[in-house]
Amino acid sequence: IRTKLRRRRVKPSIKRSSTRKRERDPKVKKLVEQAMELMMPKESEGSAERDFVITKEMYDEYLDLCNKALAMEPEYYQLHFQVAIVYLRLGKVVKSIETIQNALKYGQNFIIAHSLRGSCFESLGVPNIAELSYATGINISFDNCESWIALASLLGTSRGEVTHAVQMIRAAYTGGPEAKFKEPQRHPILALLLGY
Repeated sequence: IRTKLRRRRVKPSIKRSSTRKRERDPKVKKLVEQAMELMMPKESEGSAERDFVITKEMYDEYLDLCNKALAMEPEYYQLHFQVAIVYLRLGKVVKSIETIQNALKYGQNFIIAHSLRGSCFESLGVPNIAELSYATGINISFDNCESWIALASLLGTSRGEVTHAVQMIRAAYTGGPEAKFKEPQRHPILALLLGY
């Protein structure tokens, strides 16, 4: 009994320290703010938001600023993810995957990064790693519909494993071991995939 009590006392303190919001270096904050401003229409342009176009030069400057920030604070996994998206938009899938790997190095439970990683590997024609990435996202959060959709779509359409895809969607519909997850049951695209 004493061992159990000691374990319970240790866990909350570890959890508190890991979830405590970390204060960013002011230099990093400034670089990120400058990068984000590049991607926003200027206030003087008024209603020209719909005409706002991001050029390759803007992306290059954005990447330069973000990479400087990441050099100072490499554990900033959210910024790694944003940089990976820009690389993907520029058609640099391999560079995007490398950057996603850095995001996952520092934020292992960053679900959306696992999904993007899976999508990148799927586009490169490496379905085994894509499947693993989507499954990892599901293991982190059973309620994450996007991972279920991506995995079922990969299995059913790309690989032709329709029976396996149906089994995966039915597993999502069960709501997990205790049937407490409801989001997959409510998602229309998951239902559409099952019907397909």
